[in-house]
Amino acid sequence: MGGYGSALKSAIDVTYSMGFEAPEFPADWPPLLTDELVGRIYAEMTESLDGTELSIEEIGLKCAPVHFALKPAIDKAIGTATLLTLGAVQYGDDVFFSPNSLDVDELAHSGNYHVWLTLPSCEIIDLTLTSALYLKKCLSSSAAGRPIIMHADANPQMHWAPLLVGDDMVQQLLSRFS
Repeated sequence: MGGYGSALKSAIDVTYSMGFEAPEFPADWPPLLTDELVGRIYAEMTESLDGTELSIEEIGLKCAPVHFALKPAIDKAIGTATLLTLGAVQYGDDVFFSPNSLDVDELAHSGNYHVWLTLPSCEIIDLTLTSALYLKKCLSSSAAGRPIIMHADANPQMHWAPLLVGDDMVQQLLSRFS
């Protein structure tokens, strides 16, 4: 199991230890992402959004609700469950969204976290990071809004660090905003 897979296993253990539900998740499947599958993912997301258009600001500032809302469509397209994953992201030498605490109330208050989807192959689907990095003046406008769909360890410039996982944890986080 690679770097991301090991970190994901630790995040699952921490999630359980904090009293949240987290599904069994193998994280050792062979790669799933093909051009055909990515096409099905886009088709399911488009159908799920039903013409709703989101601005770069709405996407970049709402990683948890965007991924939570689109997870069922993506799971349907893939044919298996993805895992909502909360953690930190490093882009180049800069670390973004690095929580000081894993307490859900503190996370909700600080907003210092990022949420993405993990596939059982340790590939990730991150629909909001490029928009968030654009808003932080780290990417050009031409890169903003582009989803990242790749193996978590594929790009040495990008590093996702999973800390907590699961629908239950994200639902608890989102409930703090209602």
